[in-house]
Amino acid sequence: MRKGITPVIAMILLILIVVALGGVFAAWTTRSWEQLGETGEQQIQQVSGQLQRSITIDTVDCSDPGTVYVRNSGSVDITCAEMSVYIDNVRYDTACTDDPLTEGSVTDLTGSGGTDYNLDAATAGADIRVRVTVSGNSATYTCRA
Repeated sequence: MRKGITPVIAMILLILIVVALGGVFAAWTTRSWEQLGETGEQQIQQVSGQLQRSITIDTVDCSDPGTVYVRNSGSVDITCAEMSVYIDNVRYDTACTDDPLTEGSVTDLTGSGGTDYNLDAATAGADIRVRVTVSGNSATYTCRA
């Protein structure tokens, strides 16, 4: 008499193992796609928010202490805290008259905490580059010496 399992039982066991592995694979891929979808949705919302925030520099008073006039050219309100001002690539603390800056409106940015922008290019003897950023978008202006 031969010992072992019959071919029918062996086939049933193989089918059960394949079905079980298929179930594990299906659960793993479903979870992976859900996580990928959530990450993609978060990135889309982040980029959409950045695209809705946009500014342009209307003009700059290139004197001491210096004032930068910025227009909200985006489609959402922008708070003063969201804007950064760089004078020749040095970041300055900023104060603005209108906070939040509504769509299409203009505000003036000045140095805060007793720090002036000091945009007098003639005194500096060289051009001074002014850059204002918000959510990855930026606008530049140059005060000529």
